[in-house]
Amino acid sequence: MGKTGVRYRGALFQPLRLLQLRGVFWESEGPQHKVTIPRPFAVGRFAVTFAEWDACVVDGGCNDQPKDEGWGRGKWPVINVDWDDAKAYAAWLSLHFRLSSRNPL
Repeated sequence: MGKTGVRYRGALFQPLRLLQLRGVFWESEGPQHKVTIPRPFAVGRFAVTFAEWDACVVDGGCNDQPKDEGWGRGKWPVINVDWDDAKAYAAWLSLHFRLSSRNPL
């Protein structure tokens, strides 16, 4: 993906930022504990928008279009999705853009 992202089904998918975090860290919030990140991982640079989510629905990767509660859709961050919805979106995004999808935690 280029600097401006990829346009697909009317939605602009922004680039991902690769975090080069790996190693052992100590969490500063209590209770303090060790956190190990064995390999770098990518996280979304921006919140997933309704337009991006709707592209997933049209493509069959996501099951339903969540309600926007009257706030609007398009470029606004998607709301009213649960963990299973988010996993389905991540799997679709990974498949479509050839990314590796895994929970970094």
